[in-house]
Amino acid sequence: MTTLEFGVFIGGKILYTLYMLVVPSFFSHHNVSLRAILYIVAQLVCGWTLAFLFQLAHVVPEAAFPVVDSSDGQPKLHHGWAAMQARTTTNFSTNSMLWTHLSGGLNYQIEHHLFPSVCHLYYPCIHPIVKATCKDFDVPYNSYPSFWTALKAHFLHLKTVGSENFELRLSG
Repeated sequence: MTTLEFGVFIGGKILYTLYMLVVPSFFSHHNVSLRAILYIVAQLVCGWTLAFLFQLAHVVPEAAFPVVDSSDGQPKLHHGWAAMQARTTTNFSTNSMLWTHLSGGLNYQIEHHLFPSVCHLYYPCIHPIVKATCKDFDVPYNSYPSFWTALKAHFLHLKTVGSENFELRLSG
């Protein structure tokens, strides 16, 4: 880590501590213990929510885990960038405006990876186009019908990966 990187790292930690802990203590009428409890609850809720959203999109059996082929001395992947985005992610609950709202569009993970600068409100509009394009180019387009089916698939995948006889699938 360079001196500049270290400075940015420490500066970020100081800034975070100031705006998350110090500033609220000047403006809050709650006592220290209640502020600490509220802070911990907020971190747990946000952390678990994001963890579930990301895990359901990336750690399921259908998501490919490609490896770089360096057999000829040149590192390369066997699929193009856009195909890799679709192969390594999955969607869930794409028919649910509730999940689209609650997740900020992260239930449309494939569209999010392909078009990160597009506002998530447009993901339902481009979803059929992306799905049809994947079909045209024989690229898997994986989507679970609900949050719960995606969550079940995630936990089953973790169970499979955690078993002794699991052969790690790195080739996608």
